[in-house]
Amino acid sequence: IRKSLSISLIDIEKQVSKTKKIKDTILASRFNRLLKERGKKPKELLKGATGKLKNYFEKTVDKLIEIEKKSTRTLTKDVEKPKGKKDKQQEKIDELMNEASNLREVAEDWKQVEGKYVEILKLDPKNIDGYKELAKLYLENNKVFESRQILEFLLKLGVEDADVYINLANLAWEEDNLDEAKQYYIKALSIDGTKVIARMNLGLIYNQSGDKDSAIQQFKAAMELEPKNPKYLDLLIESAIKIGDMDLAKQALSNLRAVNPENKKIKEFKERIQQI
Repeated sequence: IRKSLSISLIDIEKQVSKTKKIKDTILASRFNRLLKERGKKPKELLKGATGKLKNYFEKTVDKLIEIEKKSTRTLTKDVEKPKGKKDKQQEKIDELMNEASNLREVAEDWKQVEGKYVEILKLDPKNIDGYKELAKLYLENNKVFESRQILEFLLKLGVEDADVYINLANLAWEEDNLDEAKQYYIKALSIDGTKVIARMNLGLIYNQSGDKDSAIQQFKAAMELEPKNPKYLDLLIESAIKIGDMDLAKQALSNLRAVNPENKKIKEFKERIQQI
């Protein structure tokens, strides 16, 4: 990763940690101040009846929440940027995203595309889509370390995104870490169960691990999601043949023949299925 991008990652991590510490300190300070205003010390709260103690804390918490809401509204109002400035920045980010997308199709040097995403992250160091696309770009160009660094950073930011977990799973699988890959695919599907590629790959991992029943379950779910997609049907037939499930392979082949009768692999698939 370029130096400018690395600095952005470090700065954001520090800022996230710093923000949490400041918030914790402020809340503790507010709580102690409320106690002082009521003329009581923390230890004195332990004395007295349970009902009275409970009632006191309920009122204190309610007051804390109200103060927090007021403070948040004030803080937001103070730091909020003018709407026009925000719109202008977003327009520039959208423009750079489009340029990067177009360059990916025609550029011979992927670093030109990288430059566009880095520009986006300079404008907005917390732009999740920018990080995701940059990680994908690195993965496409065998920059495994850089891709993993960004994806893991997104997890640290608390990003819950199926594609992030799928890409991490793909990286783990390439490194023959099946358990890690499996957990990442499962996590991705818990976020978005419609990710067909995650189901297909998870099925292959189950089969590789000797869990044929779980593999078939994932393949069938994938076919239900994409019953007419030639790309996935092709992969599904290959997978069904690998695990020796003739019925599933025949069903997928029938679907493929219906949506793409000119597919040159149909004859080959038919012969291979007959050998199961």
